[in-house]
Amino acid sequence: MLRLIPLGLLLAAATMSAGEAYVDPVEAATSQAIGFQALDGNGDKRVDSAEWQAGRKALEQAIVKTRVDLSEALSKTGSGKISRLEAGATRPRFTSLLGQAKALVLAKSDADGNGTLSDAEGEAVVARCSAVLLKSGARSDEQGIEIDWRTQTATILGKVIAGDRPMFPICDVNKDGQLTLEEVDVCFSLLRAIAGD
Repeated sequence: MLRLIPLGLLLAAATMSAGEAYVDPVEAATSQAIGFQALDGNGDKRVDSAEWQAGRKALEQAIVKTRVDLSEALSKTGSGKISRLEAGATRPRFTSLLGQAKALVLAKSDADGNGTLSDAEGEAVVARCSAVLLKSGARSDEQGIEIDWRTQTATILGKVIAGDRPMFPICDVNKDGQLTLEEVDVCFSLLRAIAGD
């Protein structure tokens, strides 16, 4: 089962992971995350197609803005790369984007409304994320251990969504401890894959 946790817990858990820069939890919690209530524009306790599309559009706009900001920051580093420590400063924004993607996938795919995706409900999410990771060329984890994305995506994705595993090492395709803009794009592609179309 792909375990998804409440957004508030996700934000708190995602603010600090081993090796990441410290980010104030209050700052992270107020980083404009869109939860179910924000998606449910008319307050009828369900997210209709128009509301979901508006939420997906808002996520895409936030991804584009974040990419532009990161592109500008990368051009200032001289190396065209951002270190894990430097990436820590973007954690609240990525946490917000992940929260938005999670809210969207739950609104669309959580058929029984229990706040988690069963194996059957999560199959499409896992397939989309596996395709992104295979296409990216990412072949190992941060310790250099080979990953078979076809069989391990559900476990790894569940940990990312729960805030138990940062996205940085997954997107650091060449494992040099820094991200290029192309590697940052892997993170954005994963967020899009989680949210769905």
